[in-house]
Order: sequence, then C-alpha cells, then structure tokens
Amino acid sequence: MKTGRGWLESVAAEMGAPQEQQATAALLLSETATNALRHTASGEWGYTVYVWARFAGWLRVGVRDAGSSSRPRVQAREASPERESGYGLALVEAFAHAWGPLPPEQGSGVFFEIAWQPVGPHPPAPLDMPRM
Repeated sequence: MKTGRGWLESVAAEMGAPQEQQATAALLLSETATNALRHTASGEWGYTVYVWARFAGWLRVGVRDAGSSSRPRVQAREASPERESGYGLALVEAFAHAWGPLPPEQGSGVFFEIAWQPVGPHPPAPLDMPRM
C-alpha cells in the first residue's frame, strides 16, 4: 500500500496538484485498494492501480480488482471510537470530486476523481496514463 500511495502522490505532484490533493488522492487510494483486498477475490492475488485519465487540474484513478458478487456502496455507519473499519467508501464519497464502479469494459473495480481546479467538460483525450 505504501508504494502505491507514494507513486500516486508523485503522479499528482508532477501534474501540479497542491499537497492537500496529493494527500487526498493517496488516502482514497488506500481506502479503495483496502476494499479491493477485503471485499473481493483480490485478497488472494492483489489489485491493479492505474491513473486512467490525467487532465489539467484533475486526475481519475482506478483500482481494478478480481470481482465480487455485489457493487461497491456506501453504508451508513454511526461514528464510534470502538469501530476501526467500515468508513472507507464514506471517505471516498466525502473527498472525491466523483467516484463509482469502473465501466464494465474496464473490468471490476472502482474509480475516483480528484480535482484542484474548477472542473468543466472533460477534454476529449487524456494525457498518458501511468500504471503501477
């Protein structure tokens, strides 16, 4: 997880993202990758992280997993000092500009977007797409 977080922070930094958005991207990567390992068949072999679109002022990150019988969803949970887990997608929903399941043609998994400039219509073609 540490390697993926550092890699994504460096990609975001190269794109000119402020430090707060770099840290947010790394946090959301941790949450989505942890969900892939805990709630899908990826716990047996791992997951793939990739930045599938980079545009001026925002990036889209995908975490591809081995699939599950259910779609990702945010569960309403009451905050409690005793509860150590179960808040991952609530954090993603709170801090991502957008998020959701990957399009079917991309495989099983989720994506999230981080924006640090006003986001208008997306440009027609992304920049290169680094993968980890």
